[in-house]
Amino acid sequence: MTYKISIFGIVQGVGFRPFIYNLANKFKYNGFVKNDGSSLYIILQGKSINIDKFLFELKRNKPHNASINDITIKKIESKILYDDFCIKKSSKNKENLIYSALPQDLGICKFCLKELNNKFDRRFDYAFINCIYCGPRYSIIKSLPYDRHNTSMSDFKMCSTCKAEYDSNESRRFHAEPNSCSICGIKLFLFDKNKNNLANNNDAINLAISFIKSGKILAIKGVGGFNLVCKAQSNIIEKLRLLKNRPNKPFAIIFGDINKASKYFNIDKYDRKLLVSKYTPIVLLDKPILPLPDNIAPNLNTIGVVIAYTAMHKMLLREFDEPLIFTSANLSSEPIIVSKNEMYEKIANIFDYLLDYNRDIINPIDDSLIVKLESNKSIFLRPARGYYPLSIKLNKFYSKDALLALGANQKNQIALFYKDNIIISPYIADLESVDSIIYYKKVIELFLGIYNITPKIILRDCHLQYNSSKIALELRDRFNAEILNIYHHKAHFYSVLLDNNLLDIKNALGVIFDGTGLGDDNNIWGGEFFLKCGDKISRILHIKYFPLISDNNLIKDNKKIALGILYGILGDEILNLNIDNIALYHQIYKNNLNCISSSSMGRIFDFVAYFCGLEKQSYEGESGMIIESLYDKNIKDSFLFEIIDDEIILDSIILEILKEKDKIKIASKFINTIADLIIKVALKYKYPLFISGGVFQNRILCNKLHNLTKKHNIKLYMHKKITPNDGGISLGQIGAYINKDYSTM
Repeated sequence: MTYKISIFGIVQGVGFRPFIYNLANKFKYNGFVKNDGSSLYIILQGKSINIDKFLFELKRNKPHNASINDITIKKIESKILYDDFCIKKSSKNKENLIYSALPQDLGICKFCLKELNNKFDRRFDYAFINCIYCGPRYSIIKSLPYDRHNTSMSDFKMCSTCKAEYDSNESRRFHAEPNSCSICGIKLFLFDKNKNNLANNNDAINLAISFIKSGKILAIKGVGGFNLVCKAQSNIIEKLRLLKNRPNKPFAIIFGDINKASKYFNIDKYDRKLLVSKYTPIVLLDKPILPLPDNIAPNLNTIGVVIAYTAMHKMLLREFDEPLIFTSANLSSEPIIVSKNEMYEKIANIFDYLLDYNRDIINPIDDSLIVKLESNKSIFLRPARGYYPLSIKLNKFYSKDALLALGANQKNQIALFYKDNIIISPYIADLESVDSIIYYKKVIELFLGIYNITPKIILRDCHLQYNSSKIALELRDRFNAEILNIYHHKAHFYSVLLDNNLLDIKNALGVIFDGTGLGDDNNIWGGEFFLKCGDKISRILHIKYFPLISDNNLIKDNKKIALGILYGILGDEILNLNIDNIALYHQIYKNNLNCISSSSMGRIFDFVAYFCGLEKQSYEGESGMIIESLYDKNIKDSFLFEIIDDEIILDSIILEILKEKDKIKIASKFINTIADLIIKVALKYKYPLFISGGVFQNRILCNKLHNLTKKHNIKLYMHKKITPNDGGISLGQIGAYINKDYSTM
């Protein structure tokens, strides 16, 4: 009796082959297991096989980091008689590679951590310790199947002891592809500003610790790129801000372990679970209970916290009870840097010393950033290390053509769709600089290459000036593909529908609030209500249009935004306001000089932030974060608003804010009003409510909506695995394609 079994999902790089080997031997079955690039391929042979019992144990006890999307089983006739069970050399099934989920980079496990700290263990203080449960995966992979020779570990030949572990079914490192030790593995090097090599390996760690203690800024090569690390001391932070030209954008902080973090923050059960999970994201926590410098996160009431997630980080932080500053080593909105040469070329003026190692990072990846809600749900602000790349198996929809969804221009992520599976990349970057665009193209090449896909259809945003949309033309010509255009805000709606596996829901209300995006009337949208009836999505309500100056730097200038909104309400009466250069802006808006019309809720947030004291934003999203930080839950009042026909009239809000001097009241009443607006519309339609767009990264607003929808018995759907910001657009573009909601222009 012989069975052929294929298991699809996250089945590579998680110890699945060793698990199947041991399980088959437990049942005394012969045959083999191997990676074929697309799946875990198993042949089971025996006189009598209880396949149901085998599969039950397989599913119940599968490796901790594995995820099964699908299993196919077929009883076959075999002319080959196997006399044992073995792990065979991997092969490559190019046809079904789309079903293979790329393994993700995972934080150090408890077993490796114990060995790291055990002076009698042979991997004591080995900065690159790993096993089947933890360590680098996506960041080092070149191609599928996930075997050592297809990763940057191919440069390191295992010593005899490591090889014996790799071959032993009783070892935790049985077929662990990155397996190594201090004898045969990766080496550390510490350099000064002039590229002089000061120390190596553990001496480099110890010297780096002493430099951090003395107030120096270190560049440290992590899993997916370089980070800048220094003491969380006000004057050192200020120096780093000046050097990095980052006046207000918050820094994250890193602790050596959760117990040290718990001395500084009230960490509840859910936050703790996130912080010490295998994914080890940065988590936004409320202000600390012990004092930390205000300039870590200026004017905000949250701080991003991460727990050391590699052996190297653990070793660096052993001697620090307090946190260290931990931020990506990149220029604003550009990709994270992965090589020593690029560090010296681009930001040598920022760091004092550089800690490097001699294994290449093949695929750069940032730290994931998450915020938790009162409902114990969480929102991805940056979906990256640990959680991504993400594979989504659809249970209904199918595409015979391979699709590439190019996403948006901000916070870009791409996605592939073929047959019934979707692959979504990690966060890439804002596509505003040459380096970001180069990196974007590299990620496209990586995913097309790994999955052996030639796209027949390319999905892009309808805003043809987006760099992602322009690149679609290059790809069309290269692959002889068809381009389909999808409107930005509909893509947001489709994204949250797909994220909740409800793309085929018959009736739904979608609220899409964000900063920008081209609408089908050639205006800039961002304050939209959509109705889904059957397969059709229609815009039913929007914020009344207001004028804005068409300027790439506009989104940083809250004053210009505020004056445009005020002119839309007051007209010539705007001249009565005591604001600098009011006459100039009056003429610009009156004569419609390079102006556009917008319905953006994100720009309304900028207006409110201006009257809360933020004249110019130094980073994207600062307005929303300031308003969130000013919010007082004890203030229950709201501003007035009107809904006339298909327009939401916010004139009363704007005029009341002009009169109000209390920033806390302005921010609190504004958030309350936005929640009230959404609930009012939801109560009218009585359909399930779906929310998406960058505005719904605001945890206060999301908490309000959770409580109000519960009170009014409205079913609320938020994002789960996908970010509400523009990173989710590529998935939404696929949803629009499935629903045939696109144009060819």
